[in-house]
Amino acid sequence: MNKIIKRKLIRTIICFALGIACLIFIAFNFEKIDENLLSYLSGCSTGIITVGIITLIKYTRVMKNERMRKELENANNDERLKINNNESMAITFRISVFLEAIISIICAVNNKMEIAEYLGFAICFQIIVYLITYFIISKKN
Repeated sequence: MNKIIKRKLIRTIICFALGIACLIFIAFNFEKIDENLLSYLSGCSTGIITVGIITLIKYTRVMKNERMRKELENANNDERLKINNNESMAITFRISVFLEAIISIICAVNNKMEIAEYLGFAICFQIIVYLITYFIISKKN
């Protein structure tokens, strides 16, 4: 179980470091960045740092507390939770691709072809990643 928590801690630290790196990038390129992109990058990096700090605190508490570690272990081994998680991710994927397709069509009809193309590329990328992961998982089973 400690391996799972350590992996999650490492992922959290990497996300936290990426948020810090983004803020450093903003600080050194402040005058070169467009105002809209600047506000987007600063908000995104601040959110990543905040989530990283909260998650880091959570998993360090779990590492120190035996009861919390057992609860996390039970939650990770519960088959019902795994099934619910997989089904909710599958439904979320289908809904997001469907909404992206609808928005892409609406943008194309309203002559916003650049947005429609970007959404089309996003849909294509998501479906390709889905197919690759599907074939990898089906070969494992």
